[in-house]
Amino acid sequence: MENRILCLLLLSVAFAVRPGDAQDPFTERPEETVVFVNDSAQLNCSFVTLPSFVVWQKGSEGIAVNRDVNNDLEDSYEVTGDGSQNQFHLRVIEAAVDLSGTYTCSDFGAGITASADLIVIGKYKNTWRCHII
Repeated sequence: MENRILCLLLLSVAFAVRPGDAQDPFTERPEETVVFVNDSAQLNCSFVTLPSFVVWQKGSEGIAVNRDVNNDLEDSYEVTGDGSQNQFHLRVIEAAVDLSGTYTCSDFGAGITASADLIVIGKYKNTWRCHII
């Protein structure tokens, strides 16, 4: 019985949906990104079909809905990409250590999400510090 469960588990991992697969609603998913302080970074998110309601979040904090960034975050983020290609990429304009974390792109209407970590590396007093959440 344990061998069957292990076999099923291995098969489910082997046949997991990957970006670009026929079953995957994403053509691009955000990927873990490492960036230095003050540099820009981009987390890509593209859909096979036009999403009904795209939401970008950092943890539980809402950043943007469709292409509209929350007013108090406009200095830190922008949503870019070709709308005709269903692209909703999140650009971090000038990375700061406190912007490290897990970012999620969702088609809220369809209930699908993709997440990735942004890791910002900063230099303080001649030593390197990496902030990972």
